[in-house]
Amino acid sequence: MPKFRFVSVLLCSGAIIAAPKSVHAQFTTYTDLTTYLAAVLNPATDTFDDLPLGFFPTPILNRPVGPYQYSASLSPAGNPDGCYNVGTLPDVWLSTVENPQVITFSGFSPSVRGFAANFFGTDPNGDFFADVSIILTATNVGGTVTHTLVNPTTSTFYAFVSASAITSVTVEVQQVVNEFNFPTVNNLTLATVTAVPESNTIALVAAGLVAMAVFARRRRVNK
Repeated sequence: MPKFRFVSVLLCSGAIIAAPKSVHAQFTTYTDLTTYLAAVLNPATDTFDDLPLGFFPTPILNRPVGPYQYSASLSPAGNPDGCYNVGTLPDVWLSTVENPQVITFSGFSPSVRGFAANFFGTDPNGDFFADVSIILTATNVGGTVTHTLVNPTTSTFYAFVSASAITSVTVEVQQVVNEFNFPTVNNLTLATVTAVPESNTIALVAAGLVAMAVFARRRRVNK
């Protein structure tokens, strides 16, 4: 049965375990904001600070972030009140109202190739909860990549940079026995990247260069 948020005891923070920069399924991943920003263009951040604390209707559709937009939904849909924003004003965090629930980001602008944020867990009272793992799954037309953040803090950063349009990114929490934990997101940063030619385009260009080289060689031989 889903569990709703209720008052609980705040636990102490834990250590961060995160993978270094890597490449999977046409995604490059980053664990450092500075490195991510150096790899993308025109980043824009949604801090969620304009949202009220507490219940907020979902799905959130076509939310603008600089030149981009995205949508966010919860699954299962559960409580009709929507998501449950937590944190402390003025720093609002996007989270869920039921346990378990998954946050799904989708409906990205076509130019979005970078997706990054701070990911962590919170308790039923809306406070940071240390001893959880956050499971991130990103999907594009080339495939899906999943990564688990173990014992993240409110400053734990993770980013996906995609070689093609990003279809969706899901955020869920790996439940702790006898505890009620909720996936939480802050400082969502979308970006684009320098256009990279498709593989078939690269192949055609290479074939053209080879043909030109052969033609030029034949002309020299025939002189």
